Amino acid sequence: MCDAKKKSVKEFYGNLKTEDFSESLNETLQACNRPKNALPKKVREALKNVHDEVQNRYFGCGLCIPPALEGATVLDLGCGAGRDAFAISQLVGESGKVIGVDMTQELLKIGESFKEWHRQKAGQKISNVEFKHGFIEKLDELGFSDNSVDVMISNCVICLTAVKEDVFKEVARVLKPGGEIYFSDCYGNKPVSNEAQESDKLWGEGAGAMVWSELGQICEKLGLSVPYMQNASPYKFGDNVEELLGDTKFAAVTWRIIKKPQNCDKNNDGSWLATYNGGIEEICTFELAQNVKFPKSKAILINSEIFAELQSSRYAKFFSFEKIEEIMPQQLNPFEFI
Repeated sequence: MCDAKKKSVKEFYGNLKTEDFSESLNETLQACNRPKNALPKKVREALKNVHDEVQNRYFGCGLCIPPALEGATVLDLGCGAGRDAFAISQLVGESGKVIGVDMTQELLKIGESFKEWHRQKAGQKISNVEFKHGFIEKLDELGFSDNSVDVMISNCVICLTAVKEDVFKEVARVLKPGGEIYFSDCYGNKPVSNEAQESDKLWGEGAGAMVWSELGQICEKLGLSVPYMQNASPYKFGDNVEELLGDTKFAAVTWRIIKKPQNCDKNNDGSWLATYNGGIEEICTFELAQNVKFPKSKAILINSEIFAELQSSRYAKFFSFEKIEEIMPQQLNPFEFI
């Protein structure tokens, strides 16, 4: 992101509160954050246990809390005041940790000031949350080494960066093989005008969003999985901006992207049966994506690419896999059977 854009975004969010948004945008964000399915009890409780002052500085456009987080190291890209970080810190437990990165010091100061409050609320001996000031496209400058993080999350932040591919280069570098980024962001069905992108207010509200199809192209280039869509909601900006945005449509989308294991391409043949055996609390059907679901105890046919991604992920222990041998039509020699 150019320095001017970074400055405008920091100024936009530095002292912003949720009530500062227009009525239409607030309604959009509330709809985006409304779960399509009932949230697991632990997730509901974790979100309720976040301090009101932190909640009031939450500007996300989706629910970025994947399952099976116990013991995980989670990196929150653009954590703000820490709403998602503090919620997830309760789910990873004391054997896990959450690291939040943000470029807006005003928001990080709020998060820091409530670390002890959240530690006591969660009944933890020591806080498992850490905040770092910096840029999500420059994680190397913050000391993040290759293959060091289990899970990344991000909530309506990547759209604020100027070069989205730079963010995903760091995602591909820092995630462990089989690790995932589970994130929500704003996407357009086509680019907006230069005038709209130059508006600091519109950029701060998400007008710098990628065209949705560009995400898959970036993932393929960087060796990441297909973006697995979790849900999508219409995304509407503030009032009186239709002329600037033209006929571009926007959506708030939650995706899951897995870092492929190194041997994924070598094993890219054949088919597998994958069975979700349960074991993830309150999840009877594991949803890799809206169109890839695994009901408990039911074998689902998958290709070797999805098999490699699941087998290398933290979800592997909840699955069993069986390879299906390919049968080719051929004429048999009868004399081999008599």
